[in-house]
Amino acid sequence: MKEIIRDLRTKLDGGFFEKEEHVRIAIVARICMALGWDIWNPQEFYTEYPIRMKGRDGSVDVALFHSDLKDRTPDVFIEIKAVGKLKGNIESSEDQLQEYNFYNTASITVLTDGKVWRFYLSSATGTFAQKLFCTINIMENDEDFIQTVFQNILSKSRYALDAVNYAKKMHSDLRLSKDIERAKREANQRIDENPALNMYQLVQLILRERGREFGIEEIKRLWGYKSGVKEEISSQKEDSPAPDKFVIKETPEPQITIGGINDSYTYRNITRIFIVDEWHEVRYWWEAKKVVYERFYDELKNADLPKRMRIMVNKSDHYMPFTLDSRGYVEGHGAANTILNDIKRVLSILGYDPQKDIKIESQPSGAKKRVYR
Repeated sequence: MKEIIRDLRTKLDGGFFEKEEHVRIAIVARICMALGWDIWNPQEFYTEYPIRMKGRDGSVDVALFHSDLKDRTPDVFIEIKAVGKLKGNIESSEDQLQEYNFYNTASITVLTDGKVWRFYLSSATGTFAQKLFCTINIMENDEDFIQTVFQNILSKSRYALDAVNYAKKMHSDLRLSKDIERAKREANQRIDENPALNMYQLVQLILRERGREFGIEEIKRLWGYKSGVKEEISSQKEDSPAPDKFVIKETPEPQITIGGINDSYTYRNITRIFIVDEWHEVRYWWEAKKVVYERFYDELKNADLPKRMRIMVNKSDHYMPFTLDSRGYVEGHGAANTILNDIKRVLSILGYDPQKDIKIESQPSGAKKRVYR
């Protein structure tokens, strides 16, 4: 799968896919075939699947069926747009997919232009937009994350129960994380009123005041959780319900800055990290963590660390792991500040001073990646 992702990145960057049909055949069908679907069997990979609606007929670009039984229901709907055509058309596309699912529901619905993939859980409550549980961008997200999502959500071998349960877990985590994000914003304003509480405890208190009971470990697990969905929750009053709409964060002209380990890097992309005596170019926050673990592997392999920071032998011991050149696995999931807290703790355990021995070069999210030559 990673080889396919890399090849698609090259072709997307080169503008190879000019039409919607190019996306359907050369991207969607290719990925589905790699995930075990027989794209040559129209009863399994059904293109232009007919939907009979009240007063008119429609069709879904691709419907996936894992069973050959008659009187069956589709497992996945995939609605396809030409590359770049999702921008500005998401709301109308979601309305269309909601109508399709009203008359013939698929377990999972996907909206994609080949580059951006949006995944919806049909059984979730609310508007169709609120059914969104994951978004991936083939050009921007790391390969491990993309591969994990595709394999767990779209692999034929996981249909239908395993894939749907995985989607339900992601959808639930995303909704819970939004409650935590709102509580974190209030906690930042109330931190001086509660000096005896750390941030986790203060967020827990605020959630309890709102009638939501969260354990500290659950708050830590969901701290900064985004599930690949690059959206910012609209500001709202304390007693208002969760928003129906989300506001995409727009970034002004790129500004490359160098900061310390204790600075906030929310809505920023890392470009380089300085560790002890050397700068390392990285593309993603999890790669910064990988740099540290590869450099200090011998010291860390048996270190007494929290589970999310340990080097594990089994990949399944972590939620979204990265590999250390076949020497083990480390958790790569987390927002920028969560990952930097892990790095800070690791260097402190090793006897370094994170204030002096770590520097971060970053730029606003959405800015073009800086290239070093």
